[in-house]
Amino acid sequence: MPYEVAQLSPLSGVCMQQISDIIKGIERWNVWYYMALNDVRSRYKRTILGPFWTVLNVGILVLALGLVYSYLWKVDTAVFLPYFSAGYVSWIFFTSTINESNYALINSEKAIKSTALPYSVHIFRVLARNVIVLAHCLLVHLCVIIYFGIWPNMNMVLLFPLGLFILFMNLLWIAVFLSVICARYRDVSQAVTSVLQVAFFVTPIFWQVKILDDRPEVRLILADLNPVFHYVELVRKPLLGQVPALETYVVTIVIAVIGSMLSLSIFSRYKGRIAFWV
Repeated sequence: MPYEVAQLSPLSGVCMQQISDIIKGIERWNVWYYMALNDVRSRYKRTILGPFWTVLNVGILVLALGLVYSYLWKVDTAVFLPYFSAGYVSWIFFTSTINESNYALINSEKAIKSTALPYSVHIFRVLARNVIVLAHCLLVHLCVIIYFGIWPNMNMVLLFPLGLFILFMNLLWIAVFLSVICARYRDVSQAVTSVLQVAFFVTPIFWQVKILDDRPEVRLILADLNPVFHYVELVRKPLLGQVPALETYVVTIVIAVIGSMLSLSIFSRYKGRIAFWV
């Protein structure tokens, strides 16, 4: 027994140090929140509409593509447009957070080398910034569902925060993992961007998964075994007043647990080298 304790103690001690870094980062919420808020303000500095340019851009794209694809696929606009707007808003939050996580530590080089802030502060900054952008994008979907007479129900009120929380926990471990890896290998960020571009077209975001009902083997690959599809469904379904499938919750929670263990392991192993890599 003493031998086993001695063997386990170093590993558990390292993990606790990394968990402590995240806890300390959460405690410094005022730092990363105001940094994220300043990032959004700086992005639209000296513009008239400010962050609402994001709302306008997303609104134009959703309206244009929604009308075109509903016509091409002969789907009722009242069905397709809310589906597309909910999926696209979810996708923007997902992909923007991942792409910006690649540079979370790299872009914070000066702060890392000059201050003693926990590394997780810089990661939470990216997540918070994209949550703010998500809040603006949701205005587009709100306008769509109001126009088509889809009023909020209990699924929206209860399941949307739950789905957003599970998605956030997945994005957290992905952000930790990618920020460390990309600090060492800058080419990884380019690869991630390319993968996400392909994922947008092969994942049921602007097309409905039901068109694959007669091709179960294709549906299995593009939807059922596609984690990106389940990430989008976590938010899209509640935004439409629907309940996500049980398998969506199971898949995303399992991935969150396994991914968190992986990212903590990577973070704990290379934390001491991050300052030299950036």
